[in-house]
Amino acid sequence: MTSSDRSDPDQTAHRAAGAPVVWRSIIGGLPSYCFAGVVIQDSADAVVIHQPTGAPTMRRTGARGGPRNSMLAGGWDGGYQERPWRGEPSVRAHEPGKPFSVIRGWDPQREEFAGWYVNLELPWAATEVGFDSRDLILDILADDDGVFVGWKDEEQLAWSVETAILSQGQADWIRTTGESVRTAMAIGTGVFAPESWRAWTPDPGAVLPALPAAWADGPAAMEIPSVDDVAAPEAETE
Repeated sequence: MTSSDRSDPDQTAHRAAGAPVVWRSIIGGLPSYCFAGVVIQDSADAVVIHQPTGAPTMRRTGARGGPRNSMLAGGWDGGYQERPWRGEPSVRAHEPGKPFSVIRGWDPQREEFAGWYVNLELPWAATEVGFDSRDLILDILADDDGVFVGWKDEEQLAWSVETAILSQGQADWIRTTGESVRTAMAIGTGVFAPESWRAWTPDPGAVLPALPAAWADGPAAMEIPSVDDVAAPEAETE
């Protein structure tokens, strides 16, 4: 199954609002990190997931280092550690086929979203337990009005090349992809349109999602392209 494919008969149907799902970042054919969430919207236009405070997450255990205490090349010991999400409630919106998602924190007291965090990642693939992607390290920060503030984790991207986690060609592809996404953000349509978010407020009464027993099963293939092999995917919206 490709990273934007729903051709598998088990994954053709869009999930209903309120359905529990697992979002996973896949590295080397296995989950690297995942979290349990709740569907707000699952359509051809956007997939939107609520990650409540306290929802369980899983991440690999092993030898870590670098600017963001990331897993070293060959450092995974085969295990995982479960932790509850301690951050503010957040909503993650993804346009199918696009190399990013937009993450916004939700303030339940003021009942409004704050800031724009653009997470560069491979296009999502629907799976039996939820959605798979792969985090691309480099991210974009914007203010409450969606105006570009700066890049995040540039040092980690450089470190990933230095430690042979990524090739220089892959890092260049990620940077080129980021510039394309930044252009889409400036246009302000799709998941970057403020009016879209009025329909994506999380349900404060939603049941806290759990990780199913099969949370690690059936991962989709996720490989980062290289600028030497293929052009960055188009993120701009007309």
